[in-house]
Amino acid sequence: EQALAWPNLLGADFYLSDFTLPGANGLELLDTIAQAAASPINAALMTGETSPELLGMMRASRWTVLVKPVGLENLQALMRRAALGLG
Repeated sequence: EQALAWPNLLGADFYLSDFTLPGANGLELLDTIAQAAASPINAALMTGETSPELLGMMRASRWTVLVKPVGLENLQALMRRAALGLG
């Protein structure tokens, strides 16, 4: 709720959310941001969840899913590809 109230929310180059949040989950947060944005957003979802059902649900979404621990090199590569429009 606090993130969604931030006045510059829709100006980010890349969004990174944990799946487990107070209140809504990270999928809901990224979907809400995407719906409010004027153009497609670059985003990824991080999780430490190991449940096959939850991981399946996350991977079925439109967001890239990063399973913790996430290496800095992997995160930087993902953000570079997004900046270049390569996904």
